[in-house]
Amino acid sequence: MNRKQALKTMAATAAGAIALPEMAKAMNSLPADLKNNINHSVCQWCYNSIPLDDLAKAAKDIGLKSIELLRPDQWATVQKHGLTCAMAYASDLGLEKGFNNLALHEKFLKDYSLNIPKAADVGLKNVICFSGNANGLSLEKD
Repeated sequence: MNRKQALKTMAATAAGAIALPEMAKAMNSLPADLKNNINHSVCQWCYNSIPLDDLAKAAKDIGLKSIELLRPDQWATVQKHGLTCAMAYASDLGLEKGFNNLALHEKFLKDYSLNIPKAADVGLKNVICFSGNANGLSLEKD
């Protein structure tokens, strides 16, 4: 990490530390009939400068229900804070690599075969799969 990246990370972390408690105060001042009738969530990768445990605490404090697109090793972190992962990853390849790449099928089949039952075992109902970036594949390619 260079100096510029370090400064950006520190600034983002400081901004999050200031903003999240203020958001929690605003959410707690809502009339009772407006609370808990919409299931909001957030994606962890949008806040990757904030440790997942801290993000989960803040998300719970402001009334979010879920943190999305988490890997199997992250599910327990949000669940210990009373949150869920309504749309979970079942592979560690992310969203840019997907089933459109035949060379990755064996890995995806292994990952999904292993992690779909794990997701079900911990009460998660959805896992996501991505087609992947084209990376030069033509639209006509079978």
